[in-house]
Amino acid sequence: MDSALEETESLRGFGLSTADVQAVGRTLAEEHALLTEAASGRTLSEALKVEVSAFDVANAITATARTRPAAARLSMEETGHRYLVRQTG
Repeated sequence: MDSALEETESLRGFGLSTADVQAVGRTLAEEHALLTEAASGRTLSEALKVEVSAFDVANAITATARTRPAAARLSMEETGHRYLVRQTG
């Protein structure tokens, strides 16, 4: 994937809310140390202008899901599965 930002924004098409999409973006940035001290002053949108794999995005979705209540967690994990199937199928 050419842009983590574009990939996270595409998650709206899977039914994720704006807040959920932003949370996945933050998780992705944290997992890849895109918002380190060296990159301070960069916005999340700027930090996410990097290449990632479909697996990176799916992992960020499921990692974000772990912070949600049970019903929302299951729904978000299902979204991660649908995303991965679509990207790799």
